Amino acid sequence: MLRAHRILLLVAGVFCLLSAAARGNLIVNGVNTSRQSYFFGAKDASDILCYSKTLLKGSVMPQDVTYTNPAAGKNINFITLAADKYSSHGFTVDIASGKIGTTTVTLRLNGKSILPYSIQIKYYCSEVGRFSIGRRKTSRRKTMFALKLVMLCALGTAGAWALSYVVSQEQSFFFGRKPTDNLLCYTKTIGKGSGLPVSISYTNPNNKNINFVTMNADKYSSSGYTVDKTEGQIGSPSIAYRLNGPSVLSYAIIINMYCAP
Repeated sequence: MLRAHRILLLVAGVFCLLSAAARGNLIVNGVNTSRQSYFFGAKDASDILCYSKTLLKGSVMPQDVTYTNPAAGKNINFITLAADKYSSHGFTVDIASGKIGTTTVTLRLNGKSILPYSIQIKYYCSEVGRFSIGRRKTSRRKTMFALKLVMLCALGTAGAWALSYVVSQEQSFFFGRKPTDNLLCYTKTIGKGSGLPVSISYTNPNNKNINFVTMNADKYSSSGYTVDKTEGQIGSPSIAYRLNGPSVLSYAIIINMYCAP
């Protein structure tokens, strides 16, 4: 009886160890990133939303997302993926099959096994198929000429102020890593309609180090922005950044800095 009891305890111990190992693998999935938004390709002004999917909070990762446009010649030109809220656990994305500029693209997403937020995925496709484009070639040339003329006039009026010389679709940035005990020590919102470029700086009055900085747009736009560090560094009490993008910002940018307690 005693021997059977010992065997039972041994089996239970092995089972617990295997369960713990399985849980560890379930949580990690081999992903180590804080990135929570991705963009593939470039969105033409005439491209339209042709497919949308949301991976809900609690979904099991990894996941594959596939879309094939049923309309011949209407290629997938632009794809966006974005988490619906901030988390220190990011996710990765790879194009598993197909490619931008074709009618089929499969994405493979990986991250924390039980997704702690939702991920919204959007595909944008050509509005006009390649055969229709061929038939309208002459009229399109005329239209493009007129558009170029309008743009030249606009440039002559607005000058360099209207451009800011930025080509980017990025709308979220993360710098450093956030220890669990760090606290929000600075926040700033660059409001919609603000003029870029703009500089922001922060010095902690208590000489506490800034360990993590996030910058996120409050809504999607095809016009992203860039960020350059101009002074200081992560892990010091003072830091400054320069943001550049559309001269008249079509969304708000929320900046948060986290410091040592």
